[in-house]
Amino acid sequence: MHRLILRPYDTTESDPPAEKQKREATQGFRRRKRRSPPPLPKEDIKIILRLHKGLWVKNILGLELSRAVIDACQRRFNGNDFLLRVHAGSNIVIISTPSIEVASRLRGISQLKIRGRIHAFNAYVADPEGVLRGIVHGIPAETSQDELMENLRVRTQG
Repeated sequence: MHRLILRPYDTTESDPPAEKQKREATQGFRRRKRRSPPPLPKEDIKIILRLHKGLWVKNILGLELSRAVIDACQRRFNGNDFLLRVHAGSNIVIISTPSIEVASRLRGISQLKIRGRIHAFNAYVADPEGVLRGIVHGIPAETSQDELMENLRVRTQG
């Protein structure tokens, strides 16, 4: 008496052809890990373009966005003056530039014309790395920055 041992990828005569093709197609398939782009320069100024509504930036090519940004700034600079990254999950565009002039023009963008339609954006400058924001409650308005820093250091050390 012979025993028949079936492994997950073995086929028998009773397997329908569609199942057999599906199994054969997935046998050697390995998903490639997508490499992320190199990080943006730390010393550059980062401008964030946040879309109001109606457009998903993941569906737009980077070249289309770059052209729209250059056109919105009246072609005062070209694509060599900035780096553009799309963050599809957040539906934002991050533009990095070392130039203060380019950054100020980018900061003034309120709309972009993409594929013949005008889309409204909010543009703002991201805080540099290592900068924290916060609100300090319960201090008089006339308190100087030096006095505030002295008191903050005393409280956090003890």
